[in-house]
Amino acid sequence: MSRLDRAGFAVSTGAACNSGTPRPTRTLASLGIPLEEALASLRISFGMTNTLEEVDHFLEQLPHELSSLQAAQTA
Repeated sequence: MSRLDRAGFAVSTGAACNSGTPRPTRTLASLGIPLEEALASLRISFGMTNTLEEVDHFLEQLPHELSSLQAAQTA
């Protein structure tokens, strides 16, 4: 999350209304998402001023960031 944040993307864990709370969102719980998965969720915020190019850029960067994270965990 911090790598994406430093890259300029608006990301967070949990719901916006529960900022700073380490519990999963009610929405994920109501969908039956297991607690471990819900706690590992990532909230991505886009607004009306975001362009399709910005969305595409995020979608291009996300796999790279996930690969870097997985490589760091296995090292």
